[in-house]
Amino acid sequence: MGYRHIDIAQEYRNEAEVGRAIKVTHISREEFFVTTKVERSLLEADNLYLSVESSLIKSELEYIDLLLIHWPNPQVPSDQTIESMLILKEQGKVANIGVRNFPLSLLKQAREEYLALIFCNQVEYHPLLGQFDLLDYAL
Repeated sequence: MGYRHIDIAQEYRNEAEVGRAIKVTHISREEFFVTTKVERSLLEADNLYLSVESSLIKSELEYIDLLLIHWPNPQVPSDQTIESMLILKEQGKVANIGVRNFPLSLLKQAREEYLALIFCNQVEYHPLLGQFDLLDYAL
């Protein structure tokens, strides 16, 4: 049907099915953009690496196009998580890193203090929740 951006996550329990579907399409892997997320309970370095390895194994993908922190976890320093994500990027297991549900203060910290190139901040945005300051900063 033409869909090429696929959102998976361990929490969604859809990684294996999506990986199989990509293989049977006979469309080049590079034609797809696959996003997955790391749960807030797995943001410490060792757990994050295991989480991504598990996602790659289940989905039978060689790399993830976009790895997101699903939700911030105040008990795990963001710099530790972002540093681990950047290592995964250097290893070629992840093409881009990003965050999800980060308020403006955490997004600024990730970009300005850790100097991380944040591909996106996936957030809820609609007429009842404008988050205009966050949108202005992201642009």
